[in-house]
Amino acid sequence: MTEPTKDQTWARILNEVHTEFDVRKCVIVTGSFRAGTSLVCSMLGANGLAGIRAERFAPFWQYRKEADPDAIRAALRGVFQSTLQGVFVTKIMWPHRNSLATCMGYDRDNSAAFAKIFPDAKWINVTRRDKIGQAVSFWRAKTTNAWDSGSVARGDAKDMPPPDFDFKEIRACFVELSAHDLLWQDFHETAGTDVMDVAYEDFTAHTRPHLLQLQQFLAGHGVRKDAMVQETPYAKQRDGLSRDYKAQFLDMMYRTGF
Repeated sequence: MTEPTKDQTWARILNEVHTEFDVRKCVIVTGSFRAGTSLVCSMLGANGLAGIRAERFAPFWQYRKEADPDAIRAALRGVFQSTLQGVFVTKIMWPHRNSLATCMGYDRDNSAAFAKIFPDAKWINVTRRDKIGQAVSFWRAKTTNAWDSGSVARGDAKDMPPPDFDFKEIRACFVELSAHDLLWQDFHETAGTDVMDVAYEDFTAHTRPHLLQLQQFLAGHGVRKDAMVQETPYAKQRDGLSRDYKAQFLDMMYRTGF
């Protein structure tokens, strides 16, 4: 008897999982760290897509070397059980996508097959043009563990002194984030996803028209049909210190050539 191919095995498992949890449509936010994905997700969450900020595939790093489809099936069941009224929502960062693809044996050439994990999916890819500012934000968040404006209020970074400027660490963040943006763009193009690109700077400057565009793009995928809520609990964490770090980084790039 002929053994099923990898694609056949995953198609069967995904069909079982999708049927069990009635997964008919998906809304997925992608992007690099500190690009503004949480802000966009908070807006979408307030407009019918509750839970979309959850990075549900983050734990899949532990299955990167897992050869047992049953273990991965169990993990997928744990993720897709969050589906509500036929719509599955999530945020996926590049390392999480990569872990999921690796444990399923999908490489770049299988991007279209990977995208089929999410039936009738609408993808929203968030980017930030100020890549140095984003790199500084990412570095500060990793160093202080203050990942959002509520972290300090909760005491996560209370009384922690500001980190000393570290050119090499910020440069590493710059490279990582730039790579993630490039890889997401390549994935969406290669997989042929139905994707809407959102630039953080444009979204924050013109929130209402961008929300209306998202509402139209996501019609039939769980987003509210009436007036969109524009309030968000997330505030900008950028401050004078971040601007100083950015200026120092630019000075060092001029001196070192990067």
